[in-house]
Amino acid sequence: MSAISVQNTNNQKIHPHKLLMYIAIGSMTMMFAGWISAYMVRQGQGRWEDIQLPMAFYISTGVILLSSLTVHLAASAFKKNNMGQYKGMLIATIVLGLLFILFQVLGFSTMYNEMDIKLNSNNAAGEFTYVIPFVHGVHAVGGIIALMIVFLSNVLRSKKGIYKSTGIEIASIFWHFVDALWLFIFIFLLVYQS
Repeated sequence: MSAISVQNTNNQKIHPHKLLMYIAIGSMTMMFAGWISAYMVRQGQGRWEDIQLPMAFYISTGVILLSSLTVHLAASAFKKNNMGQYKGMLIATIVLGLLFILFQVLGFSTMYNEMDIKLNSNNAAGEFTYVIPFVHGVHAVGGIIALMIVFLSNVLRSKKGIYKSTGIEIASIFWHFVDALWLFIFIFLLVYQS
């Protein structure tokens, strides 16, 4: 029996933490695919009244899309050692992320108080419209916390002359995922509830 040797001609390897992030994103994608599938199956079983999404969800969509641009600019600035722009763009991303959460909460409040959509109501559409965006919001809060940790870590390290971009790269990958996921959820809810 002869041994087969495989030689890697591409010397660039993916950082193990990035690989773990991609695996986590795959897992989260499957989880949300399960929620979306359950939504579609449940829709055909009755006790379903279409609802309109609150205006706050439209505003939050614009906010989170803008935050995708600012996190990209922050990562680019860090790679160029432009710490002033990095700080400004990452702070802007964190503020936009917090605004996204605020508008989500306002949307839930509108659904509950003005649209009279309750979690234990006789309308499964409303229940799914709470649960899916809420679970996404939990992931967005996790992303905001990660961005804050990366910000502080990189600012402290840069004072010592250490510039490692892995943290901001991984955080921005996750943030772009959270952004894209919300855009998908928003469009899905628009299409399936009208």
